Amino acid sequence: MQNDADLQMFFTKVDGSFPGRHQDLQPIITWKSSTTPISTEFRLPIPVEHSGSVIDYSFETLYNDVQFAILFEEADDSKGGGAFSGDGGVAEDRQEEVIVEPQKVESQLGPITGTIPLTRPGRLTLVWDNGQVHSWFKHKILSYSVTLHVPSLLATEKAKCGRAVNALRACVRSRDDAHSRGAEAVLERKEATSTVKRLEEELREIQVKLDGATRLAEQLGREVEDCQQREYLEGRKIQGLTFRLMPEEILIRTLSYGSVEDEWLTVCKDWLEALSPSSSGSIDDAGSHE
Repeated sequence: MQNDADLQMFFTKVDGSFPGRHQDLQPIITWKSSTTPISTEFRLPIPVEHSGSVIDYSFETLYNDVQFAILFEEADDSKGGGAFSGDGGVAEDRQEEVIVEPQKVESQLGPITGTIPLTRPGRLTLVWDNGQVHSWFKHKILSYSVTLHVPSLLATEKAKCGRAVNALRACVRSRDDAHSRGAEAVLERKEATSTVKRLEEELREIQVKLDGATRLAEQLGREVEDCQQREYLEGRKIQGLTFRLMPEEILIRTLSYGSVEDEWLTVCKDWLEALSPSSSGSIDDAGSHE
């Protein structure tokens, strides 16, 4: 899980890397050789896991001089602990820093010594190069002694405790901030939840009103259509009743003013058929008088 990985990286940075907890001694690690042949180049990598370490070196050669240099590759903190390129080379995205520039030394005349203090963890590499001097065609016999002085565990523990205290203070501040903000968020969530419920209730009420208004509009639409239809039918009835209530003489006289093609006469065709032949003749006579 991501949380577990984050916690592991957090405690790795706090703890650092140090060899033990139970004694206040200054560990010493030594690399020695008295018969190392050098044809072209010889490299001696020294892993440095603790800031404040010191390296002492001493070497000499048989059969003439040699070119000597010291390089340093800083540890990759992103990998935790004191990780660096582990194959003896240099990582593609990292470069070796030159601590001692390559130079020819008269190591055949006597020991060459030096001390390198290191403020960072990483890897120090001592390089003896026989291919860059005039005697490259002759093998050299190298004897060396390299000592790594690791800071006392008491100092290491003190540094770890300092990191732990700073981390603890930061964690307490972050936890208190999370608690305070969490309490505020709880109140805001309750208020937001209440608002949601209120709006949902209002929405339900509005939906009920909307459904009722929709049904009423549909009902009124049907009622409008019924009223229009009824108005038209009642108008036709009124027209027919009006003619029926007229005295026959007035009706005949009224109808005589129109031709048989008139729409209003067509409407009254039932009455025309009901009239006697004498009445029809009277209509024609009335029309001729006009």
